[in-house]
Amino acid sequence: RNLYLYDHKTYNRCGSCETNRINSLVSFRGKIWGACNDSTICVFNSKTGEREHLLEGHTGKVCSLAICHDNIWSGSFDKIILIWDPNTCTCLQELIDKGHNDTITYIEQVTNSYVWTSSRDNKLLVWNTKNKNDPSPIKKRTKKSISNKSSLSSQLL
Repeated sequence: RNLYLYDHKTYNRCGSCETNRINSLVSFRGKIWGACNDSTICVFNSKTGEREHLLEGHTGKVCSLAICHDNIWSGSFDKIILIWDPNTCTCLQELIDKGHNDTITYIEQVTNSYVWTSSRDNKLLVWNTKNKNDPSPIKKRTKKSISNKSSLSSQLL
C-alpha cells in the first residue's frame, strides 16, 4: 500500500511512500512523524512530503507519538516507550519494564516536568522527566483507584 501526502492549500499530491496505516502524527521542526502499523515510524519533510527516514526500534504496531522536551516519544503494542532525537532520528532511550504491561495507547507532555502515558493495562502513568536521561514513573493509577468524586489531575499531581 502507498500513503499519499497532499498539499493542504492546492490539494495536489506532494509525496508518497509505501507503508502501512498511520495511527498517529506529530509535526516538529519541519518534519512530520508518522506512527505506522508495520512497527516503524516514518519521518517526512513537511514542505516536500517526501519520506526522509524510516525508523525501526519497535517490534509491534506503533500507536502513539508525542513531542516531549524537544524529543519525540513513541508508544507501541510491544509495551515499550522509545525516546527519539528529532535531529538525528536515532533512538536515545528505551523505557522498558518501567510500569506498563500492555499496549501504550497515548503519550502527552502535561508540564515541563511531567509526561503522562496510558495503556491497555488500564494504567495512567505520570513520568518525572526533570532528569531527561532517566525518566521514571512517579505515580500509577488504575481505573479502580480513581475516584469519581475528585479530578484525575488532583489525584496524580
